[in-house]
Amino acid sequence: MIMQNESATALRRQARIDGMVTMREDAWNKTKQGITTVEEVNRRTRVDEPLIMPSETPIIIPHTAGEVMAAAGAER
Repeated sequence: MIMQNESATALRRQARIDGMVTMREDAWNKTKQGITTVEEVNRRTRVDEPLIMPSETPIIIPHTAGEVMAAAGAER
């Protein structure tokens, strides 16, 4: 794809199809597991990171502890 001069969006899309997990997504998973905090995720990862899923359905990344808990299915 690089040799064919594909766009960054096309490269990201193919990487997602191939199973790539972004640093921010991995960090949110670690938040759900209690390994890190929401504050650390927001401090150390890009909020504007483009999220392109294989289905091309946009994902909403939670930005507050309450949103993370709700996304994880926990009561506030």
